[in-house]
Amino acid sequence: SSGINAEYGVVYAITNQSFKAWDIRTDPKTCRTTTLAEFPSALLYPGPWSKFIYFSTGISVRSWNIGEWCAAGVLHGHSGHVMCLEHVTIEDKKYIVTGSRDHFCKIYDATDGIVSGRMPQATLNPPHFDGIECVVWGAGHLYSGSRDQTIKKWDLLKRREKGCIRGPRMGELQSTRPFHHQHWISGFLAHRTILS
Repeated sequence: SSGINAEYGVVYAITNQSFKAWDIRTDPKTCRTTTLAEFPSALLYPGPWSKFIYFSTGISVRSWNIGEWCAAGVLHGHSGHVMCLEHVTIEDKKYIVTGSRDHFCKIYDATDGIVSGRMPQATLNPPHFDGIECVVWGAGHLYSGSRDQTIKKWDLLKRREKGCIRGPRMGELQSTRPFHHQHWISGFLAHRTILS
């Protein structure tokens, strides 16, 4: 996974057991590297206004202060590996939403940044039937895609499911639009005309 801060010309990446940052305005060989205790699986860079970058390592999510280049905090609460992360802003509140192999999406308050250990503010129910591979914010809703061949649409303010599209192995489609996928849903883009 990787992210870029175009304003400052910095590229962030996670590889094997390390977190790296390159200032692409200078010598490309110059790289800051930090070795991690576990293999990271997802990276989230909310944007140039953020002081933090987030990456999952096992069943937790680490926040990293990119200005001071040091660990800042950790998100706890999953019992399976965290596979995906999303940043959501609703009104003045900022959230980090995680998807995990434990079949759940969890919501963490990140309005003040994550500078200590933190448990989830909410867990979205009902869960998927298999591990979640992607979460995307779009058109005012959260969408989660899973190995169970479903995409769920969530209302984050009410913390409830608003709809579900199932693949052919899970039974009948619960959508008027044809949506036949035979494998895990490992990623997608939210587009207003498709998801409304």
